[in-house]
Amino acid sequence: MRRLFLILLAVSLSLGTTAQLYVLSINGQVQIRRGNVWKDVFVSDILYETDFLQTESYGSVVIRDKKWNKNYPIQSTTPQSVKQLISKDRDKTPSLTPEFCRGVDKLVRGLGSLRALFPETGGGVYKGENTNLLVAKALLSSGNSSSYPISMKLLDGGTLQPLEKVRVDQSFLIEITNDSDTPLFVNIIDRDETGKQEAIIHVNDSCCLPGYYVPASSTIRVTSGTTFYPANTTDQLTLVAYPIPFYLPDVIELMNEPEKINESAFINEPIGIYQMSVPIIPAGSY
Repeated sequence: MRRLFLILLAVSLSLGTTAQLYVLSINGQVQIRRGNVWKDVFVSDILYETDFLQTESYGSVVIRDKKWNKNYPIQSTTPQSVKQLISKDRDKTPSLTPEFCRGVDKLVRGLGSLRALFPETGGGVYKGENTNLLVAKALLSSGNSSSYPISMKLLDGGTLQPLEKVRVDQSFLIEITNDSDTPLFVNIIDRDETGKQEAIIHVNDSCCLPGYYVPASSTIRVTSGTTFYPANTTDQLTLVAYPIPFYLPDVIELMNEPEKINESAFINEPIGIYQMSVPIIPAGSY
């Protein structure tokens, strides 16, 4: 099993009825300054346009904007006001469906769960059927040609040096770079030597993002752990990027059954793709 778990803080705070901005997810350390005081940011914290925000070098935060039905992935290593950060991304960030946004807002306010709001999802993740079809078709028809300049590296968990192969007992990070001017949702397909494919990034039930949302012109490091096995094999990793949320397990299922995709229903969609091979070596090897 090869799974990377996106660990987010459980949603526990209640939002005021007039709050328009709040923290939806965090990767790495994020801080805000309100007045003269800097403090750590947590999931469901209310934000104001006058707050100043900064992230660590490879961290990021997703800000939920109820007024515009948008989510903004932000990376700012120098303090900038929330107003500045969301204003520059507002035009290029796609709006989400009202139904999805109402579910997210109720969840963060502690008024429901995704399992109850969207029973077809099984809880925990957003599954946009049409988007999943678009992503599956784009992957099948792309010929591995990427529409967005994206890339990834595996880094040793201790030294942060790039890895060309991974031991079955090795701790490592995944570094994802989005060199495009479009914020992108990303996830990673792992294909083993038997042809089995699965999504690496899985989201727990306290959150509704089906992967990481990487800001434009930014690099993030996924700090959760993952495990590869068995040894003496080589896996193929495919980084998939799209500007709208997609649910990769359903995408993979559609790719495995392409007859479910109506070829005449959709035009070709731009898709971000980056592939790399990962040799898996025995524990203790170098």
